[in-house]
Amino acid sequence: MAAGMRWLLVVLVVAACRPASPRRPNVLFIAVDDLRPALGAYGDSIAITPNIDRLARSGVTFLQAQGQQGVCNPARASIMTGRRPDSLRVWDLDTDFRTTVPDVVTLPQFFRQQGYFATVVGKIYHNILPDSLSWSEPEMKIPG
Repeated sequence: MAAGMRWLLVVLVVAACRPASPRRPNVLFIAVDDLRPALGAYGDSIAITPNIDRLARSGVTFLQAQGQQGVCNPARASIMTGRRPDSLRVWDLDTDFRTTVPDVVTLPQFFRQQGYFATVVGKIYHNILPDSLSWSEPEMKIPG
């Protein structure tokens, strides 16, 4: 990741609008950029993170996740589409995956297709233009 970019990437919330059955779960996906796994849930003995640790115990915590590339745009596009940067043809900060692979379905877009409401707080894609196909409402940017 770029050395100058040290910030919380995003909290992506995908919640059911009207669950079809009581078994249909709500989904909370939290992606973090450049913070490393400095959380108690990842074994950090210095970090004091009781709330996120409790959340991690009640859900799924990925312990072997690896970045696809050391540049944020390809890595973010990769995790949100499930495709390698080479498949997306995104290797830099400027390329929009919707330009190179316009029919790709993102994770939140897939949830929307299944009847979920998908929204984002922060910045999940590096792209300057918002990705309206992914979200049920306009992206909420965090100032700063």
